[in-house]
Amino acid sequence: MRSLSGFDRLLQMPGLALVILILVFLAIFLRGFIPGLPSISVLMALGAVLVIVSGEISLFNAFKAINLDVILYLFGVFVLSQALEDSGTLAQLGTFVWGRAQTASLLLVLVVVVGGLSASLLTNDTAAILGVPLLLALTTHNQLPSQPFLLAFAYALSIGSVMSPIGNPQNLLIATQGDLNRPFETFLGGLFWPTLLCLGLVLLVLWIRFGRQLANHRVIPVTTGPVDRALSRLCWAGLALLLLGIGLKLVLIRAGGLFDLPFAVIGLIAGAPVLLLSRRLSTLQRMDWSTLLFFVGLFVLTQAVWNSGVFQSLLERTHVDVRGIPQIVLISSVVSQLMSNVPLVELYLPLLNQGPESPAQLLALASGSTAAGTLSVFGAASNIIILQSAEQRGSKAFSIIEFTLIGLPLGLACLAVYGLWLV
Repeated sequence: MRSLSGFDRLLQMPGLALVILILVFLAIFLRGFIPGLPSISVLMALGAVLVIVSGEISLFNAFKAINLDVILYLFGVFVLSQALEDSGTLAQLGTFVWGRAQTASLLLVLVVVVGGLSASLLTNDTAAILGVPLLLALTTHNQLPSQPFLLAFAYALSIGSVMSPIGNPQNLLIATQGDLNRPFETFLGGLFWPTLLCLGLVLLVLWIRFGRQLANHRVIPVTTGPVDRALSRLCWAGLALLLLGIGLKLVLIRAGGLFDLPFAVIGLIAGAPVLLLSRRLSTLQRMDWSTLLFFVGLFVLTQAVWNSGVFQSLLERTHVDVRGIPQIVLISSVVSQLMSNVPLVELYLPLLNQGPESPAQLLALASGSTAAGTLSVFGAASNIIILQSAEQRGSKAFSIIEFTLIGLPLGLACLAVYGLWLV
């Protein structure tokens, strides 16, 4: 029998997909120290190619792993956001939203409040797409460091979206597929107060870290330039369609899910006025394609890791009770760092259905998988959107180390709050 070569043995190594994922995360981490490394979207796409070439996932299953509902939704909202920026409408919105902050300290408070509220109403990804250009314009105009405000925005989006069934895709999945008769009342009733406390913790931690740096800074609203009125009208139509679509989704959830309105449809309809009527190819050219590439790669790579059975084997060996509330919060928050939140929730829900399922268990899954976004950059899609959106505009949002040094203790504190509240 022919002996296996070193390369063949490498391809047959158990957990190869997990090794590739860890190497991709390591390369992304090292970008802050080694100049010339590819962008995080290219690194993630390379990881996806490697798991396909190595046979860790077939090409067919790789295509199946791509969540088109998320990708098409992001595409539509990215088109709308870029058109809002190109038309000058986004600058007007920024003046309206942030214009009341007269000091940098007050702006930090406003970012956390607006970030948390907008995430619960618009989804955290939508809020991230629309909010980053506004914040960068204001901080650049006032010669303020963007890092404290983008960090505050990132943490607030993750925490704020916990308390709403439409705050993020995984919460929506729990609201529609979990055994919840009144999802809005259940989410708000069970998670509003701990979420409010955690948003307070976000402010406290960031004030301890950046308070002295931001003290005595005045904030002057950005002076808006000329507006392309034709494109602006299309943007307002797109925004109205986006809000209408999200509102209709709310009604359908409250009606017991008579039929589904996919996020992909909402996003594409929101971007349709610009796509079909503006005739501006420059909007498509400048939109954030790199983030879409990142998520395509992420879906493929994390699915390959799950297919490898590493996590399942670990749970079986440790005999962890995956239905206990503290365990749900802990497992979902940790695994969310290595695979996307949505497939994690899809895989976790059947485990809860194996016995009597309580609303507290479902809320624990929602809070763990969502508050995971405070632990590291990789814990939430909105973090990646903020990071990529800032880089696309020539600004550095935050380093992965800085995000983790602040976010890890903050996230652990918030997870403890949610876990203790739900027990």
